[in-house]
Amino acid sequence: MLSCEKCFSSICWTDERFCPKCGLFKCICGEREIPYERFYSAMIYNGSDEVVRAFSSFKYHNNLNLNGILCDMLAYKIRNSDDFRHYDMIIPMPMNKFIRHERGYNQAEIMSEELAKQLGSVSRNDIIFKKYSRKFQHELNREERAANAGKQYYAGNVRIDGKTVLLCDDIVTTGSSVIKCASLLRELGAERVDAAAGAVTCHIM
Repeated sequence: MLSCEKCFSSICWTDERFCPKCGLFKCICGEREIPYERFYSAMIYNGSDEVVRAFSSFKYHNNLNLNGILCDMLAYKIRNSDDFRHYDMIIPMPMNKFIRHERGYNQAEIMSEELAKQLGSVSRNDIIFKKYSRKFQHELNREERAANAGKQYYAGNVRIDGKTVLLCDDIVTTGSSVIKCASLLRELGAERVDAAAGAVTCHIM
């Protein structure tokens, strides 16, 4: 088992209360254009001490136990979906190169690589990129996140025409970053984009 019984029992898995399109507990499909077709998530980021510690350990201390739990559940949900399809590539949400160098890794990239193994695909980290910014998404409210995401992400000099793509992140709160990156993938020619997150929050900030 990848976690102790106490920590594992504290996990709240996402269910049908979360919109299968935008992926959020409070659906935003009527408010914004959603550039991905399907959203998969594993668990609810509910703010409990165990969940916060687990994600902090994964994001900042390279503890991969949580990665295994999240990817196992995501792969199970994707394979058993009524809309299951093969992904030509799995793309992690990018991290700016300064933070990646400081931290030594991008947790979304680690998830992407594991999902690629389980789903018979490939992980690509050379498609979309993130600029350096002094503003951190988790410190902003909903409107500020949407505006900031529009400035942070950009596409590389590549085409992915006709490809079916899965965009992967560790935690999604308002959906602003994943919406921006999915839009970039569509602009690069992707025929279909789905999204997956290890966890989603229950409330919009």
